[in-house]
Amino acid sequence: MLSAGDLGVGAVRLIDRGAAAGAGELRAVDDLAGRGAAAQVEGHMGRW
Repeated sequence: MLSAGDLGVGAVRLIDRGAAAGAGELRAVDDLAGRGAAAQVEGHMGRW
């Protein structure tokens, strides 16, 4: 049988996985934003 403590640890692990996935999503968004900014800079430089 699982104890309440075992269930608590499992819940914490799931939350940690969710936080890690969230951090990965944030990194992906930052990467896309960085690429967009770089593309804008290249576009402006190309106009000169």
